[in-house]
Amino acid sequence: DHILRAAAEVFAQKSFGLASIRDIAAHAQISFPRIYYYLRNKEELLFLISRRAFEKLSARAEEQTADAHDRKKSCGALSRCISNISSTTSPK
Repeated sequence: DHILRAAAEVFAQKSFGLASIRDIAAHAQISFPRIYYYLRNKEELLFLISRRAFEKLSARAEEQTADAHDRKKSCGALSRCISNISSTTSPK
């Protein structure tokens, strides 16, 4: 969890292409080889970060649309959910 947060922050700051595992290790305040104990490579980090984001989006969408009993209310609730997530995850 700590490594994933650090990686997401480094990717947001430098971009995925320019970020290195060494950058992520430094940001997470762990040794460079320690990351490889948990993960295979930078692509796996991106996959895990993306999966976690999708799971959060899915859970929030479920919560937001649970009480909507028609399509119009459901679509509105889902749009608000996506908008809220986008505004809280956009790089500053």
